[in-house]
Amino acid sequence: MRTITKHVPAKTITSYQCSRCKTKYRSKAKALQCEAQITEEKVFKIGERVTWCEPRHCQSYDKYYKLDGKVRKILGPTLPDEEYNLKWLGGRLTGKHVFIYNVSWRCPHCKEVFDGQFYSAELKKIKTR
Repeated sequence: MRTITKHVPAKTITSYQCSRCKTKYRSKAKALQCEAQITEEKVFKIGERVTWCEPRHCQSYDKYYKLDGKVRKILGPTLPDEEYNLKWLGGRLTGKHVFIYNVSWRCPHCKEVFDGQFYSAELKKIKTR
C-alpha cells in the first residue's frame, strides 16, 4: 500500500448571491443581472382551489379528469426551469423570478391523494360560490 499526501494551499472563493432568489453566481455581473429581473406577483393564496390547464390521467382506471386541488405551499421566488418554460409554456416566464405552487388533490376515480408543483401560468383559480 502507498500513502500519498497532498498539500494544497488555502484559497478563497468569492461568490455573489441574488437577493431575490438566493441563487449563487461566480460573477458579480450575473448576480446583478439576476437581481434586475422582475418578481411576479403571487397569483394564488394558500388554501385556494385551483385547476391545472391540462387534464390529468388516472393510471388505475385509465380515465382522464380535471384536477381540482388546493394550494398547500408557496415556494420562491425562484428562477423558472428554462427548458420546461420554453418547451411547454412558450417562454411566458422568461425574465422573471416566479413562485412555485404546491397543490394537492384527490383523483375522483381511484380516490388516491396526489400533490405536485406548478407555476402560476399553468393554474387557474376555481371560482367558489
